[in-house]
Amino acid sequence: MIETIRQGLKEEGVVVSISQLCRWFEVPRRTFYYQPVKSPPKVQPRFAEPIKAMIEDNPSFGYRTVAHLLGFNKNTVQRVFQLRGWQVRKRPVGFRPRIEARRPEAARPTPANALSEAERKRVLDLVCRPEFASLPPSQIVPALADQGTYLASESSFYRILRAHGLQHRRGRAAAPSKREPRRHQAHGPNQIWVWDITWLPGPVAGTYYYLYLMLDLFSRKVVGWEVFAEENSACAAQVLRKASLAERRGLEPLVLHSDNGSPMKGATMLATLQKLGIASSFSRPGVSDDNAQAEAFFRTLKYRPSYPTKGFLTLNAARQWVRKCVLVQLRASSFSDQIRDARPTTRGRGRCRPACPGRSLSAGQGGST
Repeated sequence: MIETIRQGLKEEGVVVSISQLCRWFEVPRRTFYYQPVKSPPKVQPRFAEPIKAMIEDNPSFGYRTVAHLLGFNKNTVQRVFQLRGWQVRKRPVGFRPRIEARRPEAARPTPANALSEAERKRVLDLVCRPEFASLPPSQIVPALADQGTYLASESSFYRILRAHGLQHRRGRAAAPSKREPRRHQAHGPNQIWVWDITWLPGPVAGTYYYLYLMLDLFSRKVVGWEVFAEENSACAAQVLRKASLAERRGLEPLVLHSDNGSPMKGATMLATLQKLGIASSFSRPGVSDDNAQAEAFFRTLKYRPSYPTKGFLTLNAARQWVRKCVLVQLRASSFSDQIRDARPTTRGRGRCRPACPGRSLSAGQGGST
């Protein structure tokens, strides 16, 4: 930059020395005259000669293979390959040299900061004292630090305890375990019902009516529904009794699946299930899509053009609107999903073609059958 400015001033007839320009720009003069000189990289013969001999005998060996066989650092061998321009030739088809991995058998030096046997024994003696016997290392180490004592890190405490079989679960609750969710599959109507409750807006903001609705999993037929002004298990039990009578259920096994809401697990609802001989099934905790069929029906219901976004004026108006939608779902072919051109009522009566597949759902908890 200094030389460029100097040449520009010279073309304009102004002659300024390098020293003056460096003083103007507050730049040391030595930076103008300094030219770094870097020596070219060198390759030591004690590395290059054995590497060259090996790749001449085995042209398909890469730098990792050469480094392992010669006992050199792989970065050093890679640098020698780059500086000398040595390239790995394409290996023949089906030929790939293999080197047996010996990492578990490798002799590794002991770290300089590793605990000695005496220090490990001191840690064991300390954790077995009565005042520390019931505490985890995450509390033992801070307690020792408050006393001005430091024996080892928290992770070292854990490693020593695990090595001597002293690290176990001590809580009264059972250890957490992963279980496969209970799965139910419907191969015909009235084998699995799913149900849920959704809120319908009332005449005033903040007030709602509650739609209780039960679907047959196999046919998607609405087997029972009702709109109430309150949400409790007594109303849910009433809907279940009506649905069971409407479908003329006998002694065939039936599973009723729902989420984990309080109306679903209320004492009145559970007693009704037991009386009717229906097995209960609930969604897994924290899983929002275990009751997807009922949620999808509510979504379709509330996205109809006739849905009153400003709310229903009365409870009777809400019931009449839901009744009209349910009749459309049962009779028309444009409301719900039509499976192989079979309407919900047709599948619900078992008169659909046998090519229709079964439907399944997963549940985290299940009641007694």
